[in-house]
Order: sequence, then C-alpha cells, then structure tokens
Amino acid sequence: MPVGGTTGQILVKLSDNNFDTDWVEAPDGTDAVVFGGTAPVNNELVIFNGTTGKLIKRSSIPASSLAFAADLANKVDVIIGKGLSANDLTNALKSKLDNLPAAGFFRGNFANIAAVNAFSFNPVPAVGDYVTVVGPTFARYWWSPASVWVIESEESLLNAADIADILFDDGETWTLGGNILFTPTYLALLNEHQTIIENVGLGTASTTPKGFASYFSIAGQTIVITTISDGTNNYVLVNPATAVSGDSNQFTGGTGSLGRLQYTGTVTPRVFSIHATVSHSGGAGDLALFAIAKNGAAISESRTLNEIKTAAEVHQVSVTALVSLATNDYVEVFVANTSSTGDVKVHALSISASLG
Repeated sequence: MPVGGTTGQILVKLSDNNFDTDWVEAPDGTDAVVFGGTAPVNNELVIFNGTTGKLIKRSSIPASSLAFAADLANKVDVIIGKGLSANDLTNALKSKLDNLPAAGFFRGNFANIAAVNAFSFNPVPAVGDYVTVVGPTFARYWWSPASVWVIESEESLLNAADIADILFDDGETWTLGGNILFTPTYLALLNEHQTIIENVGLGTASTTPKGFASYFSIAGQTIVITTISDGTNNYVLVNPATAVSGDSNQFTGGTGSLGRLQYTGTVTPRVFSIHATVSHSGGAGDLALFAIAKNGAAISESRTLNEIKTAAEVHQVSVTALVSLATNDYVEVFVANTSSTGDVKVHALSISASLG
C-alpha cells in the first residue's frame, strides 16, 4: 500500500501491474475525475458498475448516440403564463371570430321600423337579435352593438315576374314564391346580372337576345322615290314583307313585319350590332344611299352609297351600325336617291341584331 494520502481518499489501481496504486479523491457525483487507464473524453460515458462498485469509462458509447439527445432537441420551451397544452389562436383567426355575426333571436314582425322603435321589448334585445318589417317593403333589422336597429337586407322592389326575367331572360314563364331577400349591394347588381353573363360570352341560345328578319323576291319590290336626297334627307323606308327567324329571341317584326326588327327584352338599354344586306336595282347612273334607322330616324354614321351602272344589274350593299335599344325600340333600313328621283327596286333584304 502506498504511503501518503489524506482523510477520505481511496486507493485506486493505476494499471494492471501489481502494486501500481495511488490515493485519489473519492467520487462525489459532481466533478470527480475517474481514471481507468486514461482520462475520460468529452461525450464519452462513465457508468457505475454495481458489482465492483467502480465507475468505468465506456468510450465505445458516446452520449450523442443515446435516444435522450434527440428527445431534448425536440423539447418545448416553457413560456411564462402558458401551459404546454395551450392551443393558441393567431391574431388573424381571432379577428375572424370577433367579427362573426351574433346568433340572435327573432323578436317579432312589425308593420314598420317606427313600430319596432316604439315597442318595449322584454327582455331588452341582445346584439344579433332581429325583427322583420313589412312596410314600406319587407326588410330585416338587427340589434347592433350601438343598441339601435340596423337594416340587414331588403326585398327587391321588382315583382317576381321581373326578377325571373332578369335571372333567366329567356321568354319562358317562371314562378317565384315566398320572400326573396337580397343585400342592398346585391340588389343594386341584380339588373346587371344577365347583361354581364352575355357580354362575356356565357349566354346560351335560349337567353341571348338576337334577331333576324329577311325578304327575297326575284321580281323585287319597288321603293318609290319622289325627291332627290342631299345625303341627309328624303329617306324612304325599305319595307317589303319580312319574315322573322324562329331562332330570334326577344325580337319581333313589329307591326306588320315590314322590314323591321323590334326589341322586346326587359333588360334595357342594351347596345346591339345591327347588320343589313340589300340586293337592289334601279336606273342607270343612279346613286343609291342606304342607312340604318332607329325608331324612324336615320343613323348618319351608317350611310352607304352605291352607284347603279346599268338598269338590268342587281347590286348588293351592306349597312352596319351600333345601336342602343330600350324595350320596344326598333330598327329598319332606309334608302334615298342622291342623283335623281328614280325608284329603287329591292330584291332581297336581311337585317340582323346581336349584342354589340
């Protein structure tokens, strides 16, 4: 046994050689150094052997390989004032919840809002409670956080038939029953519903307004000219008996179906592209002037001139215009002679209307 040592130290072998021992400090579970031939290295384990009572360095098992290291990496940091099981809302989600309408109770139907304000409710209304009134139009009012009744929606001022025309717009008969409620914003857009669909090309054959009327005769119909035109006056209606196509929608031939297309749709006003083709003959050297007319007035921007070379020759001209039509407005074709009072004979006429 080596000499020396102090109280509390223990004897430890320094190697496998006999008598190679020395006095060392006893391990205290904190910072004691344990020798097992060589000093331990960071991240290596020193384990207690319960049989021998020795602390043994296990250099082949680094601490980083143990499961508890990964577990520590996934730990949840403690936040003062919150439990680890808290399911916290984001500010955005909380704002959505705060702005949800209150699920109130129906508090009765009244003649008008004045009757509502004069009524003594028991219990006092809570935010979200609502009432309905029937005058001057059916409406719903909510009890607001400001402790006043606020209108939430109102009934369309249109009757059921008008609403059906706007929503479906196909000339069919529709029946709408019950109270139809729209927010004020939606109600303002309702009349534009069908127009928007058609303008972006979503209209179907049954809903899109369109018209086509035609006339044909080899013998032709004479349009009598009595006064020379200066290009702005003395127009005469081209009025042969025309037939309106069965594929037309919201257009008729008007009174007598004499060269006319009349718009009967209820969504107004609307801009239509009007196109007319006229096959005609007349006196040699005559200069025929054609134009689209709306409600009996020629549209100057649509004027087209054609010179008739010989009396036996049949000419064809096209006339076009963009025209805004309201319900029962109509379009026709006018003709004038700017060189003589010679008559113009019409052999064929077609006039069409489509959304511009």
